[in-house]
Amino acid sequence: MFLQSCMPEMTEIWVNKDESGKMEMTFDMGEMADMAMGMMDEDKEGDGSKKSMWDKEEKMDTTMNFYDQMPDSLKNTIENAHLLKQMNLNMSVDSKKKMAKMTMSISYKNMDELAELLKVMSESKGEQGGMAAMMGGDDMNKMFVDYKVDYKHGVYRMPPMDVMSEIENDPEMSKMFGSLDSLALADPEGMEFFEMMFGGSSKTKIHLPGKVQFTNDMNAKIDGNTVIFEDNILEIMKSGKKPGERLIKFKN
Repeated sequence: MFLQSCMPEMTEIWVNKDESGKMEMTFDMGEMADMAMGMMDEDKEGDGSKKSMWDKEEKMDTTMNFYDQMPDSLKNTIENAHLLKQMNLNMSVDSKKKMAKMTMSISYKNMDELAELLKVMSESKGEQGGMAAMMGGDDMNKMFVDYKVDYKHGVYRMPPMDVMSEIENDPEMSKMFGSLDSLALADPEGMEFFEMMFGGSSKTKIHLPGKVQFTNDMNAKIDGNTVIFEDNILEIMKSGKKPGERLIKFKN
């Protein structure tokens, strides 16, 4: 539910001159997971108190490789399964700091290899599940930014987030957004959890191979070769307006 419903806290993209690249998506799981646990784990004595995921001291920082997690029986049935060596998942938890982050990273030599890698990821879902199933399997393409780069003219294009079509094509989501005012009055705690899932800002940080000259997003922050876009997903959903394509012109 978390991966299908929430945007990453930060998406960071590195675009290199040789057309290779890297993407990292970081999800802040701490606050939402703690609230979910509190809603589901009320004290059985009936005093209304709720437990927190931070009650138990824990510290963890581990990285898993998608290829290493795949069983050999599945590797042997998928063409180019070795490409999954380029995908990693890092989990970092520090209960003292009330911090829980998940970062998924992917590196590639060119856009054709990226497309092939995502295809392999989708095929790796299989009946055996595992990490691929956990990460969404067939929906992997939607999780990564589908950007295009014209290296000759120094133009980066990022298509708009398709947030509204996801809602329009999902009856339950449409119904939910159509009754937000009622939810806020009838179930304040449920509304708080809903805003936790969809609210907040999602940033996209892009590192280009040359100095940024301009972008069509007037609210973007430019720093040398880097551009940062920021979106409030809940506000986009409430407005019903589809964001436009973002363009960046950089010195090639």
